[in-house]
Formats: sequence, structure tokens, C-alpha cells
Amino acid sequence: MTIFNAIEKSEIISIEGDNKSGKLTFTLYLLANAAYGKTVIISSIPKPILKKRIASIESLNDNKINSLLQETDYLCLKENWEEIKAKYGFDFLIEDIKQIIFDTKPLNMVLHRTDLMFNEDESEFAKWFIDSIIELKEEFSLKLFITSKENTIIHNIIENYSDIDFEIINDKERVIVVKSSLFPLKTLKYKFSLEKSKLTLKEINDKITSNTTNSQSQNNIISTEEIKNNKLLVVSQNDYLIKLNQYLFDSIFNIQIAKSFSESIAKIFESPDIVVYNPPENTLNLDMCHVVKDKQIHSKILYLINKDYVRTDDKMQAVYAGCYDIMSINFNIEEYIFLIEKLTKNFFYTEKINQLPHQREIKNLEHFCKVVNNFYDEKIYFTLFVGETEEENILKLIRNHDIVYKDNKKTYICFINANSITFEKGIKNKIKPKNYTLIEAIDWKEKGICT
Repeated sequence: MTIFNAIEKSEIISIEGDNKSGKLTFTLYLLANAAYGKTVIISSIPKPILKKRIASIESLNDNKINSLLQETDYLCLKENWEEIKAKYGFDFLIEDIKQIIFDTKPLNMVLHRTDLMFNEDESEFAKWFIDSIIELKEEFSLKLFITSKENTIIHNIIENYSDIDFEIINDKERVIVVKSSLFPLKTLKYKFSLEKSKLTLKEINDKITSNTTNSQSQNNIISTEEIKNNKLLVVSQNDYLIKLNQYLFDSIFNIQIAKSFSESIAKIFESPDIVVYNPPENTLNLDMCHVVKDKQIHSKILYLINKDYVRTDDKMQAVYAGCYDIMSINFNIEEYIFLIEKLTKNFFYTEKINQLPHQREIKNLEHFCKVVNNFYDEKIYFTLFVGETEEENILKLIRNHDIVYKDNKKTYICFINANSITFEKGIKNKIKPKNYTLIEAIDWKEKGICT
């Protein structure tokens, strides 16, 4: 997905950077190229300074931005803001913003340098303010952009809600880094500059993914197109396992299925790169491993044994017989995918996961569905929980990368890298659910709640 596709799908966008790093220019660039339409800017900096900055941006002669500015209203806090705040609090400000939205009827709202509104001891007011702004966003169906200096109260709060987080690094050149995104991007680092009298956003190819180790980055040398030429053979009578592999890897590998040993022997002589071997027995069956070893076939066999755990003795026998590795059929999905990635020397899945925010709460079902549908399209594995929970603060209990939406009656949780087994064995006890339904990614199109 391109950066502009992600902006089109996103509802809350956060841009952080140091003073004079170009936050407003970049925000207007994104709006002009991906959001379009009537825009209102509400800024915390004095109006004379904002006017100069707008004039400076206009002087860049970017046609799209200047067209956007023609249908943009911008308002600033009054110079005696601190006195007004002390006298009336923040309630009046929200009412003022609501009236501005009602009068101007924008499609997009930019809160520029909102961090300047709050002192360090006003974190509770800042949280209330952002919650109130998001309620207005929902009420008037707005796309919301929030700019702030890095590591401020406002930015730390908005990180809980934003769909995509940008950081602007202003060194010798202006670099845009995507810190996280609910809509995985092909590139996470860009050069933002003025070239030949035109603003440009160019991809920087060195890959920046949070929590990606150096060894992963160094090994990630094979393109997705090259992997597609590789063959993955799934030997199993387990329909769930077959569907799982087709969901995860069909766009990556040339997948073949064999449900009998005789059928698999015919296919193994075609030398598939990876063989997922799941014979029907509960006991160790090393026939496939012996064939590969004896015939010197260069296939890597991943044996999935029909047991809840793998004994050390079984592991030793399997590897000695010619298997690459052995796992329990009740494997951890993330661990399973990571093993396939290591075999291909390409971390095509982990890179997508590392882009996702730590956690997110989404405020409307339509947007929640858009995010989940995108996970399905990107072949990110998930299990959707729809039901009730006794826990009030569910965000403290969910795992890394999980997404939450709550209405008055139900809680919707998209558990990333989880299946129903993961839920029943571990997650269930944490969130204390009742009257719930689980929908796994492989069944999403048939059973999904989103149309």
C-alpha cells in the first residue's frame, strides 16, 4: 500500500517533529494529495505567525496545496489564551470548535501544535480534550490531522487513537519516518523536499521497522516476486491447516496440496522448496523425511505432529531423519510464520506486523471494519472477538497490536496473530468474556460482520 492509500483509509493522522521541521507543510501536502476537500486549521500559534507560515507555503507554488488553501479556513487561539483558559476551562473551547465545524462544514480538520495549549501538569485536561475532539470527529465525519512537537502530552495521548503516526526528522534533509500504521506500507522512510519548484516525497529504500533485528534486515535480500517462484507443498488431511497455509502464503508461494502419501511422493520429486508435513498419525512418522534424505532432495521439511507438545526425543529423531524442524499441530501462528520466513530468508510477514501500532482503540464500527478488511487483504492473521466482557479497561488487558472497538452493547476485539486455540488457552481468562463469537481470518469472507 502507498502512503497516499493509507491516508485515504485513515481517519486520525498524527505528525510529530521538532520546531520548524515542516509539520504544517507536510500535513497540507498529505491533504492535497490524498484527503482533498474543505479543510479547517485550528492552530495554537499566534495568527500573525500562522499567516506568515501559510504565505511561505503558498510561495512554494505547489498547485495542489494552493488549490487546497483556497478552500481552507484557519483560526488561531487568542493571544490571551492562558487567561481565558484559567477563567473558563476547556469546555468553551470545545463548544467553539464545534460551532466552527458547524459553520464551515469541513471534510478535514487540522489541529496544529495542539501541544502548546497544555502545560505539563494538565495531562487530564489534555486527555479530555482529545476525547472530545474525537467525539466531534465522529459526529461530523471528519478526517483529523494532529501536529505536535515530539514526546509531548498531546502526542502521547493521540498515539492511542491514530491510524498512522509520522515523525519528521530535520537534519541535512527533511526525512519522514512512519512510526506505525494500521495500514501496512511498502516503505516506511521518505525524503520530503522541494525539487524543481515542486514538493516531492521520495521513498528511501533502507527499511526501518521497529523491533526488527539487524540479522533480519541483513537476511531480507529476496524479493516477494522471487519468493513467488518458490514452491510450498502442504502434505495433510487437515482442512484447517490447508486453509491456513493458503491464506497466509498463497500470494507469496506457489502452493501445492497433497492429501495422501502416494500423492505427496509424486510432488516431492519436483523438489518443492518447503514441505509442510502433517501425516494423520499421532505417533512419529518419518517416511517423508527418509525419502528426502535418501534421495538427496533439497526440500526443507517442517513436520507438524498431531500432538499437543513435541518431546525432545521426537525432535532429535525427526532432525536426524532429514526433517528441518518439528512442531506441535497446536503451534503458535507467529512462531510458525517466522520459521517459514527464516527458511526463505525474507521477513515479508514480520515487516507488516512491526508496522502496526502497539494497540489501538477505534471509535466507530465502519472504520474498525475497514481496518480488519485491510488485515485480511494483507494476509495478516487475526481472530475477531464479538461479545461482552466484564472488564472495563480492556486496553490494559489486550496484547501487542490488538485493535478494539466498543459500542453500548458489544465489544469487538481483533486479536492479531491469534486463532481460536490461542484465545481459549490464554486470552479468554484475561478478558472474562460472555455471549461471544470468534471469527478467524480464514473464515472472514464467509462469516465476517463487515459488508
